[in-house]
Amino acid sequence: MNASEVIKRLNQMKTAADSEEDSAVLNEALKLISGKEQYKIAVPCRIGDRLYSIIGEKVHPYVVAGFRIDRDKIYIESEESMFFPEDKIGIYYFFSQELADREFDRRRRKERK
Repeated sequence: MNASEVIKRLNQMKTAADSEEDSAVLNEALKLISGKEQYKIAVPCRIGDRLYSIIGEKVHPYVVAGFRIDRDKIYIESEESMFFPEDKIGIYYFFSQELADREFDRRRRKERK
């Protein structure tokens, strides 16, 4: 049963509730469930995945330990408590060492010209 089915069923129960107290409890349950659905956010990877950074003089690997979410961005947090903005994946951060190495080499060649 998904959240929308649960919400529908709770609304039916609230309508059929015998007392105001039961109705109030069901109403609070609806608010809690609806609020959780409102903030469902897709994250770009899973905890434990590796993220490769090409900032600096070499490719640095990091292990994803969690996520921080603010009003505008999702940040990937590493085990070293470093934060990487999701919108920079594919520019400075990669989920594949091969892609990170390729981009690092491309930038090095560009700097030499």
